[in-house]
Order: sequence, then structure tokens, then C-alpha cells
Amino acid sequence: APWAILLEARVLAANGSFSAAMELFSKIPDAHASSLDARLEILKIIHHPAGAMLPAKFKPTNVMEYMLDLERDAQGGRRRDILTEIDFLKVNLAIDQREYTLASDILMKLREDPRDPEVSKKAKSLLLDLRKRYPKELELVSLADRVREAKILLKEGELDEALKLVKDAENLTTRSSPAFVDLAMLETQLLRKLDKHRDLEQLLNEIVAANTP
Repeated sequence: APWAILLEARVLAANGSFSAAMELFSKIPDAHASSLDARLEILKIIHHPAGAMLPAKFKPTNVMEYMLDLERDAQGGRRRDILTEIDFLKVNLAIDQREYTLASDILMKLREDPRDPEVSKKAKSLLLDLRKRYPKELELVSLADRVREAKILLKEGELDEALKLVKDAENLTTRSSPAFVDLAMLETQLLRKLDKHRDLEQLLNEIVAANTP
């Protein structure tokens, strides 16, 4: 029965009947497995633009605490799908609060997670859109930011773009720096995948000549 209630409430929410949906979601027992899904749907409705119009009786007293409790229970129940949905909700909250760096970091972590390619793809799309909207706030300036992005691009198969970032990052180092060797070794992976064997041989000679640990 709770699964049937969950489905009925989802249909109501999809049709814009948020109050009726919230009332049904709240009837699902906390001890039932569907409770995690119901609590996630409640969070989605609260953060929907129309959620502000809902009567106070349908809303948790402390929304952030409610989200953290759901996150903890989802971790205990190994519900990675719900944890991912919560992460995307956090991204939207961060954007609403103009915390663009926080939103970017959450999306980067989702891109780095190899377990769900579709989630990584969605996170990448959202992040690229965010960078277009807020280029100054999210510009890849530091060495660490560029290296992190390059490694993710390598994972995603964007080899030319990753190589460009690595070369830009190398300009921020010196040949005697350990950071240069780390970057150069990352570049060797890219050159090998791009079948640029002459460039690869030259780079390996440079790494040896750099004479760093």
C-alpha cells in the first residue's frame, strides 16, 4: 500500500496538485522502505517555485535539517540514487544563494564519480551552463583547478581539451618543480591516447632532464 500511495502522490505532484500530493506523502510510514522516496519528493516540492504557496502544515520545520536526515538515512540504506538527487538539489540551493563555487564543487564531484555515466553527463552539462552564466566566478585560475578539470576531461574522453588545459597549467610551473613532473606525466597519458608518439618521446626526455624527484 505505501508504494501505491507513493505512486499516486507522484502523479498528483506531476499534475501540479502539490497540497494533495504532500498530504499523501506524509501518510507513508517512516519505517517503510518507500519513506525515503516520499521524503525526497517532499523536498522537491518544497524547492519547486510553487512550493512557497503551500500551507505551513505540509512543510518540515527545518528544511535543511530534514534534508540532512534524509541524506543520512539514504546513506544507511545505500540509496545512491536518492543521494544523487539530494546533491542536485544542493546545487540548485547554492545557485539560488549565489554560492556558485559550492555549486561547481558539487557538480565536479558528480562528474568524478565513475559509477553512473548518466549522472556524470548531467552534472557536466549543468556545470558548463553555470560557467557560461558566471564566467568570472567560475574561471579555472589555479593550478589545482586546471589539473582537476584535465583529469575529468581525460576520464570523459575529451582528450584535446584536456591536453590544452595541461599545457596551460604547465606554464604556471617551473621545470624544477614536482608539480611539473606530475603534469607532464598526466600529459604522457593524453599523448599516448592521442597517438602523438613523437611528442610523447620528447616529453619523456624533458621529464628526465628536469632532474626532479
